[in-house]
Amino acid sequence: QDVALAGFDDIPLAQYLPVPLTTVAQPRTEIGKEAARLMLDLIRSPDQEPRKISLSVSLVVRSSTAAV
Repeated sequence: QDVALAGFDDIPLAQYLPVPLTTVAQPRTEIGKEAARLMLDLIRSPDQEPRKISLSVSLVVRSSTAAV
């Protein structure tokens, strides 16, 4: 009751733990697509400047955290 715990990456096991784990879920498919796109762009234009890509994540609230 005194501790809240959150994880990152929302592995499938997180929801089945004795106390289901609150986690941050990453868009794995979109990460892979963007990585492939960046790699192909770099192959086509090796002198281009590095780019930063930001993708949205989501919070999956489960029993390991509670409102204060």
